[in-house]
Amino acid sequence: MRSPLLIAVGGFSGSGKTSLAAALQQRLPDTVHLDSDRARKALFGVSETTRLPPSAYTQEATRRVIDAMERRVREHVAAGRNVVISALFSPAASRRDAENLAAETNARFAGLWLRADLRVLVGRVEKRAGNVSDAGAEIVRRQVAEGTETVLWPMLDATLPPDEVLAAALRMIGEQGGA
Repeated sequence: MRSPLLIAVGGFSGSGKTSLAAALQQRLPDTVHLDSDRARKALFGVSETTRLPPSAYTQEATRRVIDAMERRVREHVAAGRNVVISALFSPAASRRDAENLAAETNARFAGLWLRADLRVLVGRVEKRAGNVSDAGAEIVRRQVAEGTETVLWPMLDATLPPDEVLAAALRMIGEQGGA
């Protein structure tokens, strides 16, 4: 029996992380999707569409979100389930943390990075209504300006049609020893 698979889907806000992760969950057997935006809203006890204040995005609050998600990953992997995490995964240390979590739980790992230019990302977040993410155009601009350091995960063109992004993701996961 193969060990569970931990897939980390990263990228700037508006890149389509949540959409791709949800599609992967549907496509891969016995897979759960953990989303950082949903985890943050749950941690603060608000509905998914309630906008959180800046205090919910401090380093301390973010650490609490990460800790909660890591606990859930450990529970699911221990139960033999695959896990897809959608999150910013920037800076590089957060990507290494995801890789280390897979190693600690004896899960196979696949990391994916969704990329699109600033214009596309801003356009997408400006069109969102009733979305779980609180990220707006200014946050996207800040994420892009701060950069990511070197991303070693395979890059996916987030401007492709969703079915093509999914197909490319599945291929890349397979190349990394996953599905």
